[in-house]
Amino acid sequence: MSDSALHEPKWPALWVRAAMRTAILACLEAGPLHGYAIALALEGIGFGRPKGGSLYPILEELKMAGSVVDEWEQSDGGPGRRVYRLTADGRKRLKCERGQWRELADSLASAGMTGNGANQPSNAVIQAASTSSASTAAD
Repeated sequence: MSDSALHEPKWPALWVRAAMRTAILACLEAGPLHGYAIALALEGIGFGRPKGGSLYPILEELKMAGSVVDEWEQSDGGPGRRVYRLTADGRKRLKCERGQWRELADSLASAGMTGNGANQPSNAVIQAASTSSASTAAD
């Protein structure tokens, strides 16, 4: 396996992009991390190792939303670095988003199950979809 393959995401890029903000918040849940440590943590959970050009704008967005704060930390043996920490609002956001992702995963897991028909669309939904498709095709 090549070194670059080790840094690739486990899932399609579109999925990774959609979940990246939640994943970053989850990485910060255990405590403050600097940017490179966040990238390594993301890689460790299957998100691949994001480049700084994609990671830092998201961190800035999370900071502007009040989900994270950053602080400059001096280092004993090297240059200082910016460290990111989850805020109380960030913890609330993470809890909410985890619940939403769980609901989405549950919906995907149960989609198409026939069992007692509980997961089947209602006749009204099927009718509305058919009507919408027919009118769109006629236009």
